[in-house]
Amino acid sequence: MKKRFNIVCFIVTVMILNACKPDPKDYFINQTAKEWGLFKPGSWWCYVDSTMQLKDSLYIESVNDHAIYYDSDKIRRTYHAALLKVFNSQNSLYMDWDVIGNEHYTQLYVTRYINNSNYVAELLRFNTQPVQTDNSTLTKFDSVKVMGIWYKDVCQIHCSFKTSSDMNAPEVFTNDYWLAKGKWLIKRVERTPTDTTVWLLEKYNIVR
Repeated sequence: MKKRFNIVCFIVTVMILNACKPDPKDYFINQTAKEWGLFKPGSWWCYVDSTMQLKDSLYIESVNDHAIYYDSDKIRRTYHAALLKVFNSQNSLYMDWDVIGNEHYTQLYVTRYINNSNYVAELLRFNTQPVQTDNSTLTKFDSVKVMGIWYKDVCQIHCSFKTSSDMNAPEVFTNDYWLAKGKWLIKRVERTPTDTTVWLLEKYNIVR
């Protein structure tokens, strides 16, 4: 009888604990994230350098949905994100562009590959307004002129890139990006450990 009572108490306890367990939460990409950083495969941007001697282009090769999981306060939070695989014609290398967003914030996170090394930085984070991140400063403009064309709603991001954390001595250098809402990168000042290039948007084609 006592054994049966203990079993019943155990079952009741498990049921109570399960009933009190918080439901997992799912967050999906919001409209702000889509407007600032999410574009379909086939979209491309052509650039000319400030000396008008070099050409470059960025081409979105693929967009893959993936999920990022965080466990905190005993709650499983799932952030649904999009990973854009971007091909850079100038150096024939790729850039991974991670777009994350929910009802609270929007985040753009980029990984560049230079000479087979992995350089990472968080480019942009929005709440109701764009905010400074740990490794970037942001300036907002109503409009910016590039190659004779005015682009509205622009953010200039001065950000620090660092090599992968698994390297013994991470190398850090800074880039500047101008992002126009709905148009993506209209100007890039990109630095490697040995060079600096200013890229200006010449033409583009965005697939909706």
